Amino acid sequence: MAPDLRFILSERDVPTLLQAEVGLAGYKTIGLFMCMVDSRTELRQMLSDSFHLNPAEMNITAAEAQQRRVNQARMVDAWDTASKRQQEHDRLQAEQRASRLPLTLTRARHIDLRSRYERDHGRLNDRCWPCQSLVERRFEEVDEGEVRADQLTEVVSQEELVEDPIGAVIDKDGAIRLRRAPRNIPLPTSSEELRARVKVLGVTFELAKYQHSSRLWLATSSPQVWQDHLDYVLGDRIGAFLVKLGDQTVRAPWSIVLSYELQVRKTSCRFIMFQGMDLAASMLAARQCLETKEQFFSTPTSLSVSMARQQPAKRLWTETPPPGLALNDTNNYKKRQDKRRGKGKGKGKDTGKDTGKTPGKRAAAFPNTKTPDGRNICFNFQSNNCQVAGCRFVHVCAKCFASHAMVNCTASAGGANQP
Repeated sequence: MAPDLRFILSERDVPTLLQAEVGLAGYKTIGLFMCMVDSRTELRQMLSDSFHLNPAEMNITAAEAQQRRVNQARMVDAWDTASKRQQEHDRLQAEQRASRLPLTLTRARHIDLRSRYERDHGRLNDRCWPCQSLVERRFEEVDEGEVRADQLTEVVSQEELVEDPIGAVIDKDGAIRLRRAPRNIPLPTSSEELRARVKVLGVTFELAKYQHSSRLWLATSSPQVWQDHLDYVLGDRIGAFLVKLGDQTVRAPWSIVLSYELQVRKTSCRFIMFQGMDLAASMLAARQCLETKEQFFSTPTSLSVSMARQQPAKRLWTETPPPGLALNDTNNYKKRQDKRRGKGKGKGKDTGKDTGKTPGKRAAAFPNTKTPDGRNICFNFQSNNCQVAGCRFVHVCAKCFASHAMVNCTASAGGANQP
């Protein structure tokens, strides 16, 4: 029984066993419950004949007869409430269609659709369940005979949008009406996000099949149709397609994969609307359409690979110029290297400082800057101030080349300054 009808019966204190009898008889929605009779008199007669609520029946006590009258009154009260609610709902839907306003469904109807889907295909979490505005838009399109391929930015799940935003529209008579406003989300950035979005799309078509069972093209709608679509898009022919680029192997760009996936669904919609195909056959034909694949996947992928090949490789500068350069090119190469290392800027800034690379004016204070075998002498060691662990300069005296510092040396200068 539909949740809204069950709510009305419970609100009017109809006994649970009587509610079960009504549901088992086939009156599971408000519309069916309202149409089972045309008047209160007919309803009372039906309750007496079909639901054993005849208070004048023989062999019953007075208390039981009174209870039957009360149950009849409760059912009549619930029938009046359901009739008024259904008439108001039909009036609002007629206004929506006449004024070209978006279709809105009751929350009870959404709950009933989800219960039916999970009963047929298993339980789904909110991440794979479409938001209310997406379901209503799908129903409106199917009702008007239009099939549109949704952008992935418009496919919003119940988890991503707990409460649909409310927007205002102006009716043709100038009245302002509230409706659920559309909302966009970013494109999927991974294969798992794409799987979730496409699964949400598949659910909307399955719900549309429940709502519009007379649409023949929806008869083949099933979760397997969209699973086959995902296996194709994310398989080795599209999403996992490998491109050879020199000695490297790269995949097709993700943006091209998403664009082609949308075009496959658009091609399927054209097959449904203009060639009379059902959903499963149109999706298969769209995947096999060579024109769509050539225009939106093969050509863009080839162009992206070609552009990657034409991009100049990043030049690696070295201390020595590459072989084969002319003299002028060699000089220009050295100038660029000096500029890259920062030479030529701040001339004289390091004057008098020991950079550890080339001896400066500080070397004049020492008798020798190198050992007899050509190794550089550490200047800081001469005053016992070298704190560098593993110093790359030789720790010997600059006078006598002994293992002590020059400040501790008593010998005379050890020979001429080494070049």
